[in-house]
Amino acid sequence: MAFSFVNLPLEALRDRRLTLEQLRVLAALFAFKPKDSDTAFPGRQKIAELIGMHPANISTATSALERLGWLTKHAAAARPKCLWS
Repeated sequence: MAFSFVNLPLEALRDRRLTLEQLRVLAALFAFKPKDSDTAFPGRQKIAELIGMHPANISTATSALERLGWLTKHAAAARPKCLWS
């Protein structure tokens, strides 16, 4: 079996405020982030398919991640833009 890996900051694993669902969504967002950029443009459906979660739960999790300072969502066209600083 071949595995794919995601570079996730260790701080995310140490952040006790994050629920398991939020951590899974954050990891999925990092999976869609290009190596040379701090932005990701995946749609809710793509994230949901990757981690087996309902798209509505993706929105709830990304809103919580934004409140917790893990990402910034910007509405551009029909897709949110997630930025990490």
